[in-house]
Amino acid sequence: MRFKGARSSPHSRGDPYADSGRDTALGMLVLVLGVAACAAAMVPLRDHLSVATTALVLVVPVVAGVAVGGFWVGVAGAALGFVVYDYLFIPPYLTLSVGVTQNWVALGVYVVVVLVVARVVAELRRARAGAHRRAEGTRRLLAVSELLIEDHPLASLLDAVVTSVRRLLDLDTVALVLEDGGDLRVVASDGAGLSVDDMSRLGLMAGSTGPVPLHNGALRTIPLVTMGKPVGLLVLSGHGDSGDEELLSTLANHAALALDREQLREHVTRAKILEAVDHWRSVLLGSVAHDLRTPLTAVKVAISELRDPGVDLGESERHDLLAMIEEEADRLSRLVTNILDMSRIEAGVLAPRRNRVGVSRLVEQAAHRLEVAIQLAGDPALCPTITVDVPGDLPDLDVDEALAVEALVNLMDNALRHAPGGTKVEVSARRGKPGASNVVITVRDHGPGVDPAGGSGMFELLARAGPKGPSDGSGLGLAIVKAFVEAQGGHVGMGHPPGGGAAFWIDLPIGGPDES
Repeated sequence: MRFKGARSSPHSRGDPYADSGRDTALGMLVLVLGVAACAAAMVPLRDHLSVATTALVLVVPVVAGVAVGGFWVGVAGAALGFVVYDYLFIPPYLTLSVGVTQNWVALGVYVVVVLVVARVVAELRRARAGAHRRAEGTRRLLAVSELLIEDHPLASLLDAVVTSVRRLLDLDTVALVLEDGGDLRVVASDGAGLSVDDMSRLGLMAGSTGPVPLHNGALRTIPLVTMGKPVGLLVLSGHGDSGDEELLSTLANHAALALDREQLREHVTRAKILEAVDHWRSVLLGSVAHDLRTPLTAVKVAISELRDPGVDLGESERHDLLAMIEEEADRLSRLVTNILDMSRIEAGVLAPRRNRVGVSRLVEQAAHRLEVAIQLAGDPALCPTITVDVPGDLPDLDVDEALAVEALVNLMDNALRHAPGGTKVEVSARRGKPGASNVVITVRDHGPGVDPAGGSGMFELLARAGPKGPSDGSGLGLAIVKAFVEAQGGHVGMGHPPGGGAAFWIDLPIGGPDES
């Protein structure tokens, strides 16, 4: 943050009432012109003016000169006024002869009065300058405090601190330095900047607990300490005002608080990330265990039947059990592969290999993958069937064929597991809205349906899971569908068709202009 206003020149930086060369020259000009004007006005009337009146009038230009140029202008004014007073207004005129003792007393009183008045005016001027500096310091301190209270970005607050310190103390450079892995790093700076030599000398001061002057006072550091631990260095470079140590310490403390707060914020963010990762890991383990339980149980039961010598199995029964073991093993292998692919997609490691492929081809491959499981049920009343309605005039899709088929397999498998025996799982496809460059594939079952409050959250792993895993029995299937479809630029959703059941849909991009 930069405070508003033009950058001050070398003559106006720091104390605006300091006795600079320009101020002294201007004060001397005011003094000379004022004395000349007063003398010119009183010379025609000097025979009618008393010595005391003349002395009082000549005090006025001296006071004016001191107000502009400082105390040393008053000293010069006392000397100039002494000469003019003696030469023009004490008889005999136009000589430096003082004459009687009374005139010596008048001249002496004049010099004393002028010096005293000059001293008083200079002190008032200095007090005014100090009040101005304190007011400016207070204003800048309030500005920095507001940034700290309002929780502005760290960079803005640190920039305000270094800018305020440099402007208040009229320094060449003010910088804030942090230790980063054993090296010093400048995080905020105002002015000419620190040289390589300055940074090397600062390296000896890292971890200091008090201000240490270096290079004959041209380089000074103020450690920023919170909770007894140094968090950085405020580096002052240049020969400026000593400044208000209390104000300087307060600004340094503000910078230390900002740095400490930023570190605390980083710790909180890291803790939240670790908490989220731990929760996600628990959810993933619960979901994997949920999806693995069914095929593992089926394999275990089938193997037990085959190994039990007390069970008389015919060749057909043995074939069916072996086929079921093979199918469930394939399901386990597919689940593990899908989980790995989903993780790689989320991490940005796996990029889809998109090609033009027909909608019918994708749906047929997915349905064929599930036919074995349906046939193993034997009795059609024990398992739903799949019906496919895909128009032949649909445009080809621009997708990764393997990922698209896996998404459809998971979507259809989810519908089969929730559909009652003897019902149909209907797979249909249609073109998107007029002018849209996508095809929508819908999988509908006639099962118990889905709670409307669930909405699209059914596709979110964390949204559907509690502390111990999935709460709705859908496992990882729909989360895998969402990951695979969105990786190819598509979308997923669900609906509540008339007559009950649930309808899940995916839309996938087409592979170029529709020429049909």
